Amino acid sequence: MNKELQKHFEHHDGRIREMFGGRHPKEPIFLTGLPAHEEEDMLSDFNKVKERALADIGNILPVLSKNTFYSPVAEIWPFGVHYLDVIFGCKVFHRSGTIFAKKLSCRPGKLKRPDLGSSDVFLRSYELAKFLLDSVPPEIKISTPVLSSPLNIAMNLFGGEFLVTLMEKRDEAVSALETITGIIIELHKAFGMLGPRVRHYAASSRYTPDGFGHICGCSTHLVSGRTYAETIVAFDEQVLSVYPEGGTMHLCGKHLQHADAFKKMKKLRGIQINDAAADDFEGYLAGLREDQVIYVAPTASVTAQKIIEKGKGRRVIIQGVCPK
Repeated sequence: MNKELQKHFEHHDGRIREMFGGRHPKEPIFLTGLPAHEEEDMLSDFNKVKERALADIGNILPVLSKNTFYSPVAEIWPFGVHYLDVIFGCKVFHRSGTIFAKKLSCRPGKLKRPDLGSSDVFLRSYELAKFLLDSVPPEIKISTPVLSSPLNIAMNLFGGEFLVTLMEKRDEAVSALETITGIIIELHKAFGMLGPRVRHYAASSRYTPDGFGHICGCSTHLVSGRTYAETIVAFDEQVLSVYPEGGTMHLCGKHLQHADAFKKMKKLRGIQINDAAADDFEGYLAGLREDQVIYVAPTASVTAQKIIEKGKGRRVIIQGVCPK
């Protein structure tokens, strides 16, 4: 065991846990994550994945500090954000270092729930997680694959046409969302059975203490506040409810139209914002509950210094910045 890494983890995990408990830190919390790996060969060469994870952890050992949390979570993302697409039967391909998925040909209302027990992708990724837990030092945590969110996956599977279905044939869209939500929950529970060293995807750069989950709300910028509140919220809360402490949501576009809905979501314990969403930092700071933590990656207009000044040490975690 690397005692310095374990001490570093316990120190910062404690600070973030206190913040979620309503106590404000004396100094700003800075969080820097490790690279996410989604190489084509990761489900066929477990040892190669292990070596990459150990190398990533090795890179942070010389720079451990009391100011910045280098979260020791190895990010293992087979097929990246298209992991669930593959499980649902989409064909994926790599091009120029990026993963793409072809949408399904069926209507949303005809979406069938896949059997995880016969999914080679799930079974191999589950075996990879177990292999890593057995073969890397115990102070290193392992992420799940990207389990995303019901609306995000619906958009992956059916493309922009899903939004038309949502407006014109709501029952059909809801049927698809129910099927997708069921599989996402099943996957969270399955990986959760491997123990507390398995953390939600992106837990390195969006770290939460044990007992918290995470979903992605990227595609919610495409729907109105009314549509989100009346149709999508219930599915997001079902996923967050898998975790005893609830969880956080990633946002990267324009989502302030949902601030009232976010505020009312009991299981939504925080948000993580970057890019266009981070530019709306002050709106979220004013619009969310006092017990909802905000993870924010600075932008050209919303600098780290501005975040510190506006946040005043309350419920704010600054990402991707390493203070000297």
